[in-house]
Amino acid sequence: FRGHEAKGKGLGVTWEGGILTQELYEAQGHNLKFIPVVFTQDDTSHIPMPLRPTNYYLVSTPDGYDKLYFRLTDQPGYIRKTVDPLRKRYQSHSALLSVLTAEALELLSAAVNATDSFIALGESLAGGEIQVRGAILIEERENQRRYARYKAAVEELLNLGLIKDPSSQGEIYDVTDAGYRLIETTTPPAPRTENPPTI
Repeated sequence: FRGHEAKGKGLGVTWEGGILTQELYEAQGHNLKFIPVVFTQDDTSHIPMPLRPTNYYLVSTPDGYDKLYFRLTDQPGYIRKTVDPLRKRYQSHSALLSVLTAEALELLSAAVNATDSFIALGESLAGGEIQVRGAILIEERENQRRYARYKAAVEELLNLGLIKDPSSQGEIYDVTDAGYRLIETTTPPAPRTENPPTI
């Protein structure tokens, strides 16, 4: 590449070096095409001078190989964390109550009126369960559809800022000040009952 080889040898490299140099010259030094790849750290001394300012990849290491792979496949070097959905701000409690499902209001009311104001989600081999006041409110194995409604209600309360997940584990949810104030301005609903199937 540098013309140090004996005459008649390394003709291919000399030719390719000329193409590389001409490409960089016409691109005014902006290298978007040539990627230096080495197998040992010592090989970096053999990177052609015009490519020294470019990032090189040590492919004998897992990290170097992955970085080269992600660059060749046009993948970003990092994955942006998913942003939580924007919570709507309601101007009045009546407006907020109008969008709350019955399950969400029942869960929040039960939690506010409990000594330890929290809602707990648990998982076991038998399935999921939702606890309020330290007692199981609904188990997935008993009624999957009803369990799904109440689990969605927990997410609803979280998105509205009426409960919070202090540990970010999705297990224990504390009532927020907004949740307390909402329940304090309304009458808690009567406990729900499941009608037995008619034969």
